Amino acid sequence: MPPPEPNISRLLRDALRTLERETLRRLHAAGYPDISVAQTKLLGDLDEDGSAQGVLVERSGLTAQAVSQLIEQLVGLGYLAREALPGDRRARRIVWTEHGRRGRAVALELLAEMEAELAQRVGERRYATARRTLRQIAEQSPGD
Repeated sequence: MPPPEPNISRLLRDALRTLERETLRRLHAAGYPDISVAQTKLLGDLDEDGSAQGVLVERSGLTAQAVSQLIEQLVGLGYLAREALPGDRRARRIVWTEHGRRGRAVALELLAEMEAELAQRVGERRYATARRTLRQIAEQSPGD
């Protein structure tokens, strides 16, 4: 009897890990060797004009402590900075530094290249269908 097919969660996780490893490899080769997968995930949740730390906690699904540690690392590496929120001296917004903006632009370019390569490999039409399907799955809960 053949082994059972992996479930969709496992397939999505494995595909994500493959993409993360390749993204990291390319980022390192592009001159950003100090960045980690965990850090790139948090950076992906940060708005172009910055985000409140609480927003990053909500988007990332990580604990406040984990997000705080990642922010601290990224501030130390020069990718991010903390900025006071207008009207609340205690609250901080996390913003990109110039180094972080350059890295973000490189990462977005690399991701676009990877998507184009994947579309070429599996076929433009199949890739577009996969993207639409994943978007639909992401936008609804299983019980809908």
